[in-house]
Amino acid sequence: MFATDSISKSFGGLQALDQVTFGVEAGEIVALIGPNGAGKTTLFSVVSGFLPADEGCVTFEGTDITDEPPHRICSMGMARTFQLPRPFAALSVRKNIAVGAYLHLAEREALAKADEVASLLQLEGVLEQKAGSLTVVLRKRLELARSLATCPKMLLLDEVFGGLNPSEIESILPVIRQIRDSGVTIVLIEHVMQAVMQLSDRILVLNNGRLIATGAPAAVAADPIVIEAYLGTGAATMAAQGGEHA
Repeated sequence: MFATDSISKSFGGLQALDQVTFGVEAGEIVALIGPNGAGKTTLFSVVSGFLPADEGCVTFEGTDITDEPPHRICSMGMARTFQLPRPFAALSVRKNIAVGAYLHLAEREALAKADEVASLLQLEGVLEQKAGSLTVVLRKRLELARSLATCPKMLLLDEVFGGLNPSEIESILPVIRQIRDSGVTIVLIEHVMQAVMQLSDRILVLNNGRLIATGAPAAVAADPIVIEAYLGTGAATMAAQGGEHA
């Protein structure tokens, strides 16, 4: 469904991505993990059109999208969230979600789609509330809702669990599974290993811009290279048991 081939990106003397190659099959949940500065969000920005690649290519459903702009990639069915949600603060939650739906739908249908997505993400009680007044957890849900309203085939989720407490994380886990079960492929950047281990079919590990490991969650959590580069011995044990690594 989706693949990168030898993607590289540098900023001056900093090599942010170095020959990154991987693929994602339709219906998967794939987690992208690694230390801060590993290149995870840069990779998302390149594959979603927000940054140009220096080398390599990105394909989505058999089409080369390497040089396509973000709005074109989104219209093809790939949507993303951002690590720091920035809703239209003065607009209602309903209208914020409808912004995503306007990609494919007219006004009435977009508002109906907003209501449908709000129900899935348990935002129906705040639809008329201004987005700027929402709590962190509700802003995270709104960010996800706005992307989901574009009717994506694939979602890129950038730290959707970041800043949430354990009970808030547990409340969103089934929502992510439900989105996948509806036919949406998911790639997520995440530091919360509790979520990574429970959700992922596969894990990719970036370190210093290079892909250093890929595989099933238990295998990656036990990989000595990954433990040394990112998890640490204690965190790896917690991850294998479904615990959390912040």
